[in-house]
Amino acid sequence: MTARPFRAPQNRPFFESAVDGFHFPLQSEEDVDRLEQSSRMNQEVRDQYVSLLREAKPPNHDAASIFASLFSDEALLGYNYYGKTNRAKKKKAMRKYIIFTDCMIEAWHSHGVTHENLRLAIVKVIARLNHKLRSRGYRRKNPIHKTQDAEDDDEEVYDSP
Repeated sequence: MTARPFRAPQNRPFFESAVDGFHFPLQSEEDVDRLEQSSRMNQEVRDQYVSLLREAKPPNHDAASIFASLFSDEALLGYNYYGKTNRAKKKKAMRKYIIFTDCMIEAWHSHGVTHENLRLAIVKVIARLNHKLRSRGYRRKNPIHKTQDAEDDDEEVYDSP
């Protein structure tokens, strides 16, 4: 199977991938684990992924801004940088994954990305994801209800606690 060039179609949430067997953004934790395993076992897949990373990040962009193009929120839910959490469910340590460390450093070293600023970017991505999840949970707990009169006027009425 030959690699296809990286393209970001304007009208589709997925972009054509230069990594055989993968469509980005990855949609699940299983996809992330499969990419990690494939990158470790197959140098061609790793090289394709590094090339994709080079194409995905312009030199003047922060590494954190690229993650949404590569990984969906759902794909990153089971991860954080160190793998530590105070919750019952354990997270996987991104620092042990070459797709989050070595490959990104290899692809973006010429952009000035170092291990330390990549670590900070990953921590920022996970913090944003956790904030989004908390916000979603808050909105679910405090739903916006419409009354019959408000529906006629298209006004939103909030339940008071």
